[in-house]
Amino acid sequence: MRFRSSLFVKHFSSNPRHLSVDLSEYMKDGSTIEQLELRPLVDELARRWGYRESPRFVRHFSNVVYRLGDDTSPHYLRITAETQRPRRMLDSEVEFVAHVKSQGVPAAGAIVSNSGSLVEASQLDGETYFACLFEEAVGQEFTAVEGIDLPAFFRNAGRLLGEIHEASRCFQTADSFNRLHWREDRWHKFAELVPESESEARRFHAELMAWLDQQPTDRSYFGLIHGDYCIGNLRIDGDKINVFDFDACCRHWYAYDIAIFLHYFGAGNPEARTEAYDNLLRGYAEVAPLDRVMQNQIPMFGKMRLLFSYLVFAEKWGFENLEEFQERYFELRRRLFEADPTWPYI
Repeated sequence: MRFRSSLFVKHFSSNPRHLSVDLSEYMKDGSTIEQLELRPLVDELARRWGYRESPRFVRHFSNVVYRLGDDTSPHYLRITAETQRPRRMLDSEVEFVAHVKSQGVPAAGAIVSNSGSLVEASQLDGETYFACLFEEAVGQEFTAVEGIDLPAFFRNAGRLLGEIHEASRCFQTADSFNRLHWREDRWHKFAELVPESESEARRFHAELMAWLDQQPTDRSYFGLIHGDYCIGNLRIDGDKINVFDFDACCRHWYAYDIAIFLHYFGAGNPEARTEAYDNLLRGYAEVAPLDRVMQNQIPMFGKMRLLFSYLVFAEKWGFENLEEFQERYFELRRRLFEADPTWPYI
């Protein structure tokens, strides 16, 4: 089945059960953070890789991203505050990406600076910032592809994710390697970030934590994951998919990565959801283990992804003096915390 993917996404967001709130413009608004605060720092860090022109702003959220070079061979400069990620976590991220690439996964890797480092540091107004320069993930965004073969896309996306997980299972880490355990990524601050008045979130959080305590954590099910495996971090190049942005990689259950991807296709009609689910898992199972335990984790991990995104914005916005789109964002999630999971148990 072939669709124009922009129409497909529109169709998938039309279900009132999953009314969407578009945050893309919010993430691209760099008027204060990049133009007023970081521009001198960004220009100086770009020169560490030999670039003399001023980088072009792309987006900001947990970090700030800029584009360098011409359209034929662009690179992406990512600036991260030390308060967001300490140096050892960035060193570990680029090490993991290098390992994944060495196992044949088409991932956008980090580029060595003129001084021979994959991570550069600088200071501005007494604050430390780190920079990494990444290759471009070749290809088009999902929403830009005309006539996309959806079953093939889902199978290829599943196969690619399975390859990442298989690379993770054979990754030998040194004592210096440091990436977050999932509990350390905001979850440990849940009670601090979410007031008691947010009763739906608190009820589901208690249910989720009790369920997670029962899940297996051996190497078959738990390890380093991408952490944000979604269509925004994939590029389609013919029948090949390239992946980038491992900034959220952490120690988590492999099935959570599967649920992250499916999260963005959960608003379609049952037939469309089934097509996404079946083909993604079919591709995944071609290259990585996928048993009944993992499949039955996907429904709850899908709701965990909802709660995590809610937690991210609870930290960023709080719950007072919200704008209309922020109120709508939280209200949607409150309803979904009370609803049945989108994806099926088997």
